[in-house]
Amino acid sequence: MFRMFPIAAVFALLLLPAAALADYSKVITDLPLMQTMTEDLSKMVAFDTPDGRILETTAETPAPFRQVLGYYNHVLPPLGWQLQKGSYNVYRRKNEMLVIDVFSKQDEKGIQQVQFKIAPALK
Repeated sequence: MFRMFPIAAVFALLLLPAAALADYSKVITDLPLMQTMTEDLSKMVAFDTPDGRILETTAETPAPFRQVLGYYNHVLPPLGWQLQKGSYNVYRRKNEMLVIDVFSKQDEKGIQQVQFKIAPALK
């Protein structure tokens, strides 16, 4: 019976969603970061408006553009974010929009800068 515990634990970890194992942004606290991402808190914006919160943060990763967007396309829907029709990087959850922009870092080849922006959704 006790021999089955390690095997069951391994299977349980494999079945957990990727977001459950991820680190989360310090600025957008319900946004998982890819394992290879490092958040740059010097580029953050955070304030509330009467219509909702406005949050921006930037992270860097060696992961290519498609891998970054693929990761978020996989982990955001279970968190309530839905990809907007006709878009590859704009998500909506209730009354908020999340935009994910990926840029090649100019001074470091192979490094992407990823900007995350949350703002109230247009009505």
